Amino acid sequence: MTDEELKAKIEQAIKESGGNQQVLRQKMRDIGKDATAAQAYMVIIPTVYKSLPEVKQKLAGLNAVYQFNIEGAGKWHLIFKNGELEVKEGAHPTPNVTITMTEEVRKATAEGKLDPQMAFMSGKIKFAGDMALLMKLGALIRG
Repeated sequence: MTDEELKAKIEQAIKESGGNQQVLRQKMRDIGKDATAAQAYMVIIPTVYKSLPEVKQKLAGLNAVYQFNIEGAGKWHLIFKNGELEVKEGAHPTPNVTITMTEEVRKATAEGKLDPQMAFMSGKIKFAGDMALLMKLGALIRG
């Protein structure tokens, strides 16, 4: 699926969900099943952030950098600054939070087959940095 097709599917899912977060979460899992790690970070996260005002509102005032190291897929970082989100490929020199996992774990959590908290507790997801900022990121991931 191309990035544009993926973005169109996400925007359609947001419209069809009618604001119901549970419905939207399931639609996003279905859409994300075939998405690559690059599409998850470069297309899905920014599209959801820009399309859902309630998510943007939850993260208002957040100024932080989240580094994602996906073993077997690549590295991406999310920069939140003054209510805006910028996503870049590669490693950031000074992230506030670093999250590391395999591509298999990323995909399983995206599909809802693996609970992120359980994956963290079992060591499948590793974290370094500010725990409070890590918790704040949940607002974006959960919608």
